[in-house]
Amino acid sequence: MSDKEDDFTRVFIWVLALLVLFTIVVMLLARSVGMNENSGPMKDKYIDIRTMPYGTVKVAGDEAAAKPAPAATPTPAAPAPVAAAPAEAAPAAAAIDGQSLYAACAACHTTGVANAPKLGDAAAWGPRAAVGIDALLASALKGKGAMPPKGGRMDFSDAQIKAIIEYMVNASK
Repeated sequence: MSDKEDDFTRVFIWVLALLVLFTIVVMLLARSVGMNENSGPMKDKYIDIRTMPYGTVKVAGDEAAAKPAPAATPTPAAPAPVAAAPAEAAPAAAAIDGQSLYAACAACHTTGVANAPKLGDAAAWGPRAAVGIDALLASALKGKGAMPPKGGRMDFSDAQIKAIIEYMVNASK
């Protein structure tokens, strides 16, 4: 090899070594000055916020269900609420306004999605009304065809679902 090739090789190796050394120094400096394992986006509170569940299940009469559970601990199943006496349930059911709750069902029952009977369509609701409100309620609570149980509104009580059904049947007469 010639002297020029030897000089180039030596200079190239020195420059490369200096670049590697510079990179290592910058990495060590950034690590010592920068974030530790419990700061910035890796801070525990930010991890808890990012991993929180999207929703919670609330059971009527259970005050503890109103508070979201910590993300890391599973929540035990809440005991079923004690049923009210039938004499007390009748006035409460009468006070529920099915028309205002109907908005939850309007997406399908206004347009007739998946053969859902449209509000105001007497021909579609007539045979359904003939079987009775209780049979319609039982069907709605279980789900029918493409409609999920309670129309997908698991937060509604059975009395609220019944009020909606009564509103739809009466509006379709």
